[in-house]
Amino acid sequence: MEIREYARMVICKCKVVHSSNHCSFLHFRPDYLEIALYARRYMNRFLLQVASVQRGSEGSKQTSAQSVVKEQTSALVGAYLEKEEAMKTRKSSSVDSQVFDRLTNLVIALLTGYDKLTDEQLTVMVWLNPVLSAFIQTGNESVRLAAQKLLKRLQKDQ
Repeated sequence: MEIREYARMVICKCKVVHSSNHCSFLHFRPDYLEIALYARRYMNRFLLQVASVQRGSEGSKQTSAQSVVKEQTSALVGAYLEKEEAMKTRKSSSVDSQVFDRLTNLVIALLTGYDKLTDEQLTVMVWLNPVLSAFIQTGNESVRLAAQKLLKRLQKDQ
């Protein structure tokens, strides 16, 4: 979601108060989930940039960078799988469904971004294979197919 979309969403959550000759907005704080999902989108962009760093960079810096990419990717995968399980086991509200849809889009975007990396860049990410294996049983076909596509590519390179 871009800044304009976010601003529009916040404005839609505002109430217009009409007084004698004057209109004003009572602003409501955006929901923490909206902020978290918005931030996660930018975290995904950052992870893809870090993952695309070539091998020529210093060893300790590259190891630290890959550690961050691994940690954050695992966190997103874990959050997605937890949310998917929660959606199956309990009655979900429309907000839960929207959050899950946006989380699904974030996962697909990250997997698609990883798939666009070169073979050389993917060989550094040996930790990705077990992380992606968690998606084998997911109920979402788009996520499962994106994960399988990337897993096949990783196994081809090994």
